[in-house]
Amino acid sequence: MRFKHDCTNCQSLGEFGKYDLYICITAYDETVLARYSDDGPDYASMSLQELPLSRLPYLIEAKRRAEEMGLIPKPKPEV
Repeated sequence: MRFKHDCTNCQSLGEFGKYDLYICITAYDETVLARYSDDGPDYASMSLQELPLSRLPYLIEAKRRAEEMGLIPKPKPEV
């Protein structure tokens, strides 16, 4: 990972383009993050509950990686 990120709840999901991807899982929410510098506020984030509304490919990629790593459940296919 290229950039400093000091949240102890976050788990690294690797790099994607110019972003370092994370998932933050707490008792209250699951959030994906994309950090793009060491400066504290330089990141984008979105709750997984809101993510279907996102068109930001780096946050969608963070969710996909979290699912593949088993950190969050994969959606069940529609029948």
